[in-house]
Amino acid sequence: MTPTSRALESRLQLPRYITALFIAIIAIASAAALIAPQLQQRPLVGQTNVGVITNVVDAPDTAGRVGSKAPDFLWVQPSGETTRLSALKGTPVVLNFWATWCKPCLAEMPRLEQTARDTPGIAFYEIDLDEDGAKVRGFFDSLEISHLVPLIDVGTVVARAYGLGQGVPTTFFIDADGIVRAASLGEMDALMIATNLSTVKR
Repeated sequence: MTPTSRALESRLQLPRYITALFIAIIAIASAAALIAPQLQQRPLVGQTNVGVITNVVDAPDTAGRVGSKAPDFLWVQPSGETTRLSALKGTPVVLNFWATWCKPCLAEMPRLEQTARDTPGIAFYEIDLDEDGAKVRGFFDSLEISHLVPLIDVGTVVARAYGLGQGVPTTFFIDADGIVRAASLGEMDALMIATNLSTVKR
């Protein structure tokens, strides 16, 4: 092959390299565009001190009904450890489903905080409907909430297991044996909270 023909071949091959590079750049940019929003929207665990629910492990047909077994679910604690609702057997539990955009939730949460402060031995969990961890933590900090445990329901899997649509606040009162003893849809005043709580106290 003569020098002239080799030079001609190089000029002909150059566009193929450029095309391949261009395709690779587009592929990388597309992947980044798909992944970035997911990373931004996923609730943070350790940095925001908010637990993240991973999945429902047991949801009977009677889920969420008074007198039925409470659906069991797993969550990752801020420490990185995984726990589940059924591990709390022996302790009454209050599950309050809420969201930062919910005005009745804003009014109700300080009452739940006061109740949790006054009734040690009962576990109070605030289950947020799949919002950002930093937003949830900011909400808690703004109200100075420290006795309620925030959990983010990714994909609202637990809300659906308990039979919720978008109706918040909704609260379930679960006894030490894991049975739902009371449920309340809508904002509760202090008397309603105390009345429902009495169904799970020993």
